[in-house]
Amino acid sequence: MKRLWAVTVCVLLVSVTGGAFGHHHKRRKGADPEICALKTVYVRGNSESADIARREIAQRTWLGVADDPQKADAVLDLSERTTEKDFPIRTMRTTVSGELKKGSKLLWSDSAWFDEGVFNSGAGSAVKILLSRLNKAANCH
Repeated sequence: MKRLWAVTVCVLLVSVTGGAFGHHHKRRKGADPEICALKTVYVRGNSESADIARREIAQRTWLGVADDPQKADAVLDLSERTTEKDFPIRTMRTTVSGELKKGSKLLWSDSAWFDEGVFNSGAGSAVKILLSRLNKAANCH
């Protein structure tokens, strides 16, 4: 019985501390190596959401912002659409769509929406959600 207990404790210790002493993988489970290899992105778009993305991308993702698409590893195309919602009260809903491309290859795309409020812009909140989703989907950290 004591031997079984000792073997169990040893197996448990090896499995718990194995990561500390064993082989380390840079890639996390589920990480997309092609997206994680990107270091800089050019944000294409002339809208409130594109302006906010340029300011927020470094804080919300692993990416840095490039001022020139030729110097960037990839391009993030952002488009914004605002629609009016009348029920139950009249509000404006902003949808932001993003496509991350390397050359002509689409690496990631998604859309997020947010209703405008008294103190917040629907575009600002939607782009922050979109950047968080990009960060989560790439799983680079």
